[in-house]
Amino acid sequence: MERGLSAALATGSNDKYIESSSIMREPACSVTSDQYQLIIPRTPTLTGLALRLSVAVSEQPLVFSLYNRFVLPRQVPQFFQILKSEAFPEEPRANGVPDVWSDLAYENAMRSLQANERVEAALKSLGHAGTTTCSTASNARPTILDYHHAYMQEWLTPSEVADRTIKFIESCNNKYQWLSAWSDDNIRQQAAAATARYAGGRPLSVFDGVPFVVKDSIDALPYETSFGTRFMGQRRPCTFDAPAVAALKSLGAILLGKAAMNEFGVMAHGFNTQGGTTRNPHNPNKMSGGSSAGAAAAVAAGVCPIAIGTDGGGSIRIPSGLCGVVGLKPTLGRLADDHAAHAGYTSIIVSGPIANSVADATLLYAVMANVNYPAAATANGIAHADAASVKGSNRGKAEAPVAAGTLAAACPRPLGLPAELLPLQQSNNVTQDWVLDGLKPLQGLIVGMDKRWASDCAPSVLEVVKATVTRLQELGAAAVDIALPELELIQVGHLVTFAKEMADEADKAGWLNDWNERYQLNMDTRLFYCNAATFTDEEYEQAQVSRRLLLCHNTDRRLIMGAHAVLLHCRYQQL
Repeated sequence: MERGLSAALATGSNDKYIESSSIMREPACSVTSDQYQLIIPRTPTLTGLALRLSVAVSEQPLVFSLYNRFVLPRQVPQFFQILKSEAFPEEPRANGVPDVWSDLAYENAMRSLQANERVEAALKSLGHAGTTTCSTASNARPTILDYHHAYMQEWLTPSEVADRTIKFIESCNNKYQWLSAWSDDNIRQQAAAATARYAGGRPLSVFDGVPFVVKDSIDALPYETSFGTRFMGQRRPCTFDAPAVAALKSLGAILLGKAAMNEFGVMAHGFNTQGGTTRNPHNPNKMSGGSSAGAAAAVAAGVCPIAIGTDGGGSIRIPSGLCGVVGLKPTLGRLADDHAAHAGYTSIIVSGPIANSVADATLLYAVMANVNYPAAATANGIAHADAASVKGSNRGKAEAPVAAGTLAAACPRPLGLPAELLPLQQSNNVTQDWVLDGLKPLQGLIVGMDKRWASDCAPSVLEVVKATVTRLQELGAAAVDIALPELELIQVGHLVTFAKEMADEADKAGWLNDWNERYQLNMDTRLFYCNAATFTDEEYEQAQVSRRLLLCHNTDRRLIMGAHAVLLHCRYQQL
């Protein structure tokens, strides 16, 4: 195997890198350089009349059936045939959660059912040990602890912050479309309660009085969950808060409203001609990314320091990257998501934090690791097993008994937190630098990266990748060369799984063939559902076989088992 990443990245001498073969055993299925292949299907760009005609034709079942049978296979033959041509010995699985969890040595498990105790553990892991400091540089956005510190020092009250935030939203939201719904009265009511708690010296937590927003695919009272559409809020009334939202409210956080998204979250751009397209706060002529568009853009704009999004194929990570904030898609099964509290279900979508900083993402992640709500495996994926503790919930028990070795054996998953990484960061010296002070908080962490993927991107992106690798090494991490095999299988398996499940959910909800409602959707959304409805049950089952192969057999088939983390990036510049 070639040594390190220096040939592709030229970030320094080879002695900075570890030869991956020295820490990993040879995989059962070797991956060679000629196996790297990323297929980009070539499809026409459609706008205006051409797009409308294409959608009209696609919504004619007979015509579209002939297109999929005879034309599409000629346009992207490899992409179209991969699930049919591959023979997998594995059995399909109903969800993509690994059977066995593997804890890392540097990870501390926090098993508390109380959100405030999990937050205190997260604070300790960040080196704060329960103390509060104002650690934000003058040119940065305020963090959770900055809000809390300002309230404790009586520099500001939550009510004053609420009034300023409302004014800012009202002055900018029409242009930038960060929020799809909010209530001035509701925000002020929450803020008044938080102000009274601080005045009495009884804040509920460091989150008390901290504003946040929630993606419009997640239930959060008193708002509808419209999923970026005009009709889903009426079709599916919101009757209770999603677990993560309820946990944040219990800690005193102030819900500002629902964050905008593109319809049903099926695209990654954030465009929505019906409800308004979310603009990037750094440049309104640039896209925000999606589908958690409003959530990431609101955090980037300083509307709030944290937000809750969902991610099934980049819907947290893409807008977070394009807007310059921190977004995390937790591993499927790490958080006990209540899929009953989401406006749509697929077996690959999870909730996750969006924040100003890694520290804030850690704190929000601690809240969201809501082990009061264990998940259970069912024939259809993941169902809520114990929603009785959710106020106002009429959800029942799991739909099917849970066998040993399934997801329920792994969930509820204890909150995993890193060991104390920043014990010296309690200082008020905001210019302190880990490297200059000799701190190596990432010592022992092994980061894997495929140099071919790293080079397969725009030059400006490559420069950022170089800087990232250098910074990780300065902080003590070791970079290793890995290979990313079966990229086309990952592409196809994900596409078929997501599209088929979304189409089935739409059909189950009753609107897929309701043309009065379907005609209210954006053209690209309608075209997506035309394609999604064509995937067969056999193709879906084969996609689940591929998921089991990729997720549950990776220790035998892939070269990433020696790395604690894999560094990936967007291949293109922001549009």
